[in-house]
Amino acid sequence: MSAPALSVVVPASCTARRHGSSRLRLALVSLCNQTLDRQQYEVIVVDNGSDPPVEELLQKWDLVGQVRVHRLTGPGLARAYNAGIALARAPLVLLGTDDELLAPGALAAHVSHHASNSKPRVGFGRCRFVYHTEAFLDVTTAEPVPGAVAGMVRRADAVWLRGALTALGLADRPITVADVQTRFDSILALSGSDPSFVDIERVVGSGRCHQMAAGWLAMRVGNHTVPTAALRAVGGIDEALDQHGGWYLDIDLGLRLVQHGLVFGLVDAAVSTNLTHPRGDGYLLGAVPAMSYLINKHRRMDVALSPLYFQRGFGIASFSRMLAAAAGLPDSAAGLLAASVSNTDR
Repeated sequence: MSAPALSVVVPASCTARRHGSSRLRLALVSLCNQTLDRQQYEVIVVDNGSDPPVEELLQKWDLVGQVRVHRLTGPGLARAYNAGIALARAPLVLLGTDDELLAPGALAAHVSHHASNSKPRVGFGRCRFVYHTEAFLDVTTAEPVPGAVAGMVRRADAVWLRGALTALGLADRPITVADVQTRFDSILALSGSDPSFVDIERVVGSGRCHQMAAGWLAMRVGNHTVPTAALRAVGGIDEALDQHGGWYLDIDLGLRLVQHGLVFGLVDAAVSTNLTHPRGDGYLLGAVPAMSYLINKHRRMDVALSPLYFQRGFGIASFSRMLAAAAGLPDSAAGLLAASVSNTDR
């Protein structure tokens, strides 16, 4: 059997306590519904603690034989990615997630993008979000999480949903297997853009993102492809971040890939939609210790100042200009700059 052109690695940690398994089901259906010839790609699901196990779910979903499953004995997102990367038979890996639906032509677009560019690169797909599914435990039936809608509309970043849920009937609008297989445009019609991803697509599309001082902050997972050899050469995903819930494992990888000499390229025709899920009480608990770990790991001014990028809503280009201005300052002055700008948020 000839080696495939692309390996899709999907870590899966699906439990009733987290957000169920309906998103994984639809993600796998989308991956099995691609226009790319089925012999040209493989799907590797790394099951890191799903309950019930993914192997049992595949039988229920009639997907046996269409994906490879590797079961880990313990949880850990970075660990799961690395296990999948080790198993990958293709020269390219798509770093997927268990809640991301890829449009039918996405994998073909990724393969074509890398084939038409000789320099090793990270291929960035275009990511959109179906926001109303945050209210659902099972998105295929619109089974609600008690109190989720009320909680969503109270948040400043989701206040706009109050009107949309009523006017568009989204509070009981499921995303079904049939939608994924035959009506993907209808899913896209229900999706929206996240400002940070719009910025990523803009700067990556400029062709200069990897040259910017903060270009590594563009790195994400979900609909992004990386040469397998490059992933292995940089040591894969940093498993130390599993101690902090996997926070920032993507941007840490992006920094190391840029250092390794990879460029970033936008795969405009590769579109995906993320099915947002309920946020647990501990949603942000890992963010601060993970950032502290990265600052101590890299000991670079751009990493030390990166909390400002997330706090203040900078674009990557504008944050890079700020870093360039700070580059001429002594280390002590750069520290004072970080503290003074951060204090304005208090």
